[in-house]
Amino acid sequence: MDHMEHTQVADELRNARRQAQSRRQVEKGEVLYASEGSQMVKSRADAEVDKAQVQLRKAQNARERALQAERKLLFDKIKSKAKEVNARLIAISKPQAKAKAMVRATLQAYKKRFSSVIFKAMK
Repeated sequence: MDHMEHTQVADELRNARRQAQSRRQVEKGEVLYASEGSQMVKSRADAEVDKAQVQLRKAQNARERALQAERKLLFDKIKSKAKEVNARLIAISKPQAKAKAMVRATLQAYKKRFSSVIFKAMK
């Protein structure tokens, strides 16, 4: 008998909770509780937020791709200019290297020529 009282009390509590909830008649004739309605609104809002986040990610990805393309063009231009400058430096340095080698050879020749004269004068 004690068990029956617990189930009856539980039934009464459930019925009281149901009656306390706000109910509205839906167009199709079903009863819609306020908690179900708020859950539906939350799920719609969550779906809208998810859509907005996806659109934001797409826009960010497109922006990043555009920036990468700009950077690639800039780096390619820098690379080609660096190659041009390097080629010019090599072209300029070859004659200078030849001139330096000629100056060194001339100085060595003068040292050989005049070293004997200098040593003779020192003695």
